Parts: sequence; structure tokens; C-alpha cells
Amino acid sequence: MDFKEKSYRFDLNKDTEDAKFVKDLLSFANTVRVVPAYIISGVRSSEGQNFPVGIDSFTDDAILQQKVKGKIGPAINFLSYTFSYRNLLFGIIEIPIKYYPEPLSATLKLKGIDAGIIYIRRGSSNSEASGREILEIANWMKSLMIKNDLEPVQEEISALIQDFSDHKILLSTSFNKTFKLLKKVQQSELQEFCIKEITGYKNEEAEAMDTATYRMGLVIVSPYEVEPSWIGFRTSDQVIDEMKRSDGFQDMKLFFNQTLVELENKIRSMKEKNNQAVATFSDSSKKIFPHMDTMPDGTIFVYIGLASFLNVYEGIRKAAIKRLVNLQLTLN
Repeated sequence: MDFKEKSYRFDLNKDTEDAKFVKDLLSFANTVRVVPAYIISGVRSSEGQNFPVGIDSFTDDAILQQKVKGKIGPAINFLSYTFSYRNLLFGIIEIPIKYYPEPLSATLKLKGIDAGIIYIRRGSSNSEASGREILEIANWMKSLMIKNDLEPVQEEISALIQDFSDHKILLSTSFNKTFKLLKKVQQSELQEFCIKEITGYKNEEAEAMDTATYRMGLVIVSPYEVEPSWIGFRTSDQVIDEMKRSDGFQDMKLFFNQTLVELENKIRSMKEKNNQAVATFSDSSKKIFPHMDTMPDGTIFVYIGLASFLNVYEGIRKAAIKRLVNLQLTLN
């Protein structure tokens, strides 16, 4: 930030003031920083202290822009405006942080400025940059280019996080949008996660049980088959609760290996039945519990309530959001 008691006096000595203005802009634009730079007219500096004194007038932005046109390369980006404080007028020139393909310099010789020379702000004065400083400026501007390129991607990630957080949007729809993101960002872990969730884990259940723990859901197992009439008009959760208290029925965790669309179809189907249905399937005990060597072989019936499907579905949602947030933090 640079304070000037008076604004540029282009009317008194045009060539000198034009050159001072160009050099100030060059020096601030090339200075490595994390915030915009400002040149403020209307502040007197004395013995390390600043005193607001204001100015009578300030050159119009269009005139200032015209004064540097064709004199700085690459073309510089800056703003100018006035600000009133305690009945005093101040002139503000703002030099934002912006990517340029190379450090800025004058395109022609001006008074006190050599064409092609890189100037920076050093303390409260403008100075010619050293070779090392020019390299630092180039690396800084390169980092700004990368940041600019990533901004649209970060916005897309933020939009995806909002989609995944919106319970009105199907997860399958949000996952399809995520694949579009993966065309722009090479992220193998996120890509593998998306593929697994969409296609299911039917062939890799054993490996996934340790990593995709959010797909473990509560079920009831029993050697007994329950007739639909026994369920009656009770909700699936009421039926599951009663099974837990009945002999011959046991609650346990089971890995839900279905595809994402299969889970969504099952949830929709059970909701359409006003939650008065229990998902049921039967299979060999060895197939349902392949890791339990002591399990005797026989037919096992598995009963699943709506709450279990919803919990697994919400687990997938949270796992997706967590991975997107981590990706966004990595790109920052």
C-alpha cells in the first residue's frame, strides 16, 4: 500500500507524471503478495505516521486507463475510484492479484523507465528487480495461473457437495455428475469409489467389508420363513423390532452389496407400500456368511427393514461428501 498526499498531477508535467504512474503500476503488479495493492491519494505521511488530508479532485478512471494503454506489456489490470471519509475525498487505485504470462514491463522508454526492465515494490520505493526476484515473480504468476485454472473445478466440486447434501436429489444422479468432474481432475481414488458405488460390490464383497463399512446394515436372520400375513399392517421397522425379541431370530450386520440404483429402487418400492413391507431373501448359510467357518450349512432367511436401507444409503452419501471435501482441500 502506498499513500500519496496529492494525486498524480498530469496537468503540470505530463511526461514525468505519466512515467511515475506507469512505474507505480508496474512495481505493484510485479510484487509477490496475497492481497490486492492500493495507491491511496489524500494521505500525508510524516515520521512514520499517516494523516488523512483528502484531495480536491481525482482523475477519471477512463483517462487513467488510457494513459497506460500500449505502454505496459502484458496489458495491466487495475481499478480506480474515489472514497469519501469524514467529509474528505480520497483517490484509490487498486491493483488486483492477477495472472500474467510474464512479469510486466514498459513497452517503450519513458522518463526514468527503461523498456523491458522489471520493476518491483521494495519497501516504500520502486526498484529494479534482481534476477532472483524476477524468477520469484515468474513462479508466483505461474501459481496464479494454476489457481485460476482450478477455480471452475473448485466451484464444480462445491456444487456437487450441495447436490449430495440435498436429499431430494438421487445419489445416482449426483454420482453421474461426479464422473463429469473426473474428466477434468485425475483422482483415481474418487473414480474407483464412484465406480464401486454405482456398479455394486457383488464380486468384491470380502475386500470391501473393511473399507466400505458404511455399507454394513442391520438385518434379521432366521432359519424360519415368515408368512406375509404375519406382517399385517405393521411397518417394516415394527416387524424388525418384534423379530429381535422373538426366539429363532437374530439381528446382525450384513454387507449391502447392491448397486446404487438397486438400493434406490428398493427404498422407493418400500416407501410406496407405506413402509408396510420387509425385504426378504433366502440362501445357503455358507453363501450369506462365507467368513463364518463354524456356521452349519442350511437355508437362512434374511429380513431387512426400510431403516436399514436408508442408513446404508445415507452412509454412501456421507462417504461421497467426505471424499469431495478432501479433494477440494487438496486443490486449495
